[in-house]
Amino acid sequence: MVRQDILSGLKNAVERGYSLNSAKQSLINSGYNLNEVNEAASYLSSGIESSQYSANQPEDNSYSEPQNEDDFSSQYPLSQSQKNNTEKIIDKKFLLKVLGLGLVLAGLVVVLVYVLLKMYG
Repeated sequence: MVRQDILSGLKNAVERGYSLNSAKQSLINSGYNLNEVNEAASYLSSGIESSQYSANQPEDNSYSEPQNEDDFSSQYPLSQSQKNNTEKIIDKKFLLKVLGLGLVLAGLVVVLVYVLLKMYG
């Protein structure tokens, strides 16, 4: 069954001018399941409205080949500012991950110093 949150995310991205493949990759990078994202993308590209989707259909977990990005990028070309914004978002996510890792390591050092002081001090 197609997840509505993934489908909505893909629709919003395509409506804003992003290619379907870049929208899919963004969701996958955000932690969404590859098969669920591909299923929603196939569903979206088929043009079927979500209200027509039958909840009784068995879920297909097989990998579907991604759509040809050229088809979507010619219909929804990315402007240079959109490309720059995407790069900035990726940089911010990376920076947040590094910052989080640094905080975890700093916490571990504090705990280690505390334990050593209790043992030897």
